[in-house]
Amino acid sequence: MNPEVGKKPCVLLVSAALELHAAFEYVLNEGGFDTVTVTSRRDGMRELNARGGRTYAVVVVDDELLNGNGLDLLAELKVRPDSKPPSVFMVRNLTREVEMQASSMGATRIIGREYFGELAGLVRDIMDEKQTMVV
Repeated sequence: MNPEVGKKPCVLLVSAALELHAAFEYVLNEGGFDTVTVTSRRDGMRELNARGGRTYAVVVVDDELLNGNGLDLLAELKVRPDSKPPSVFMVRNLTREVEMQASSMGATRIIGREYFGELAGLVRDIMDEKQTMVV
């Protein structure tokens, strides 16, 4: 039996902005998601690479990370040799240049932090898109 069946989808939040963690988690939990929060690029990759660990529906990457930035993590996810990583989008007040970089690195959605209230809806949209792309 698949241990993921019947569980709420899980979102991995990678952000060093500790003051935002509770708000992001609240919005996502109210939207029907479990959340796991880490603060660094290294911990984000460790969590994604954990064998026998959780399957993440979506990874939310912030620009502020403890040992790198969100673009560094997106670059690592883009070149993963295993299966395509979960949908990733960046949470940040973006310049056009950074938005273009994040998009070229595979970010599915790019939003500013001020829109965190819409996070659960965006995650749900990404999951719906993934399901309709499966043939």
